[in-house]
Amino acid sequence: MEPIAAIFFAHGLIFGSFCVFVAGEKNRDQFGWAVLGFFFGIVALVSLVGVPSLQAKPEPEPVTEGAVSDQLP
Repeated sequence: MEPIAAIFFAHGLIFGSFCVFVAGEKNRDQFGWAVLGFFFGIVALVSLVGVPSLQAKPEPEPVTEGAVSDQLP
């Protein structure tokens, strides 16, 4: 492997990893940001830092047997 290709590959892995970490903290798509971080490096990382966090979707309460009949008069 050419030295310059190894440097670009290492650069992509480093920034892709940072983007995965930040995307996970912000509830964003980790795979998509990893690809962007691999190819665009610092530009993708700065963009990711600038976007707001997504709110986690609340999980619906599980329905138990007789739950509907408990609410009827």
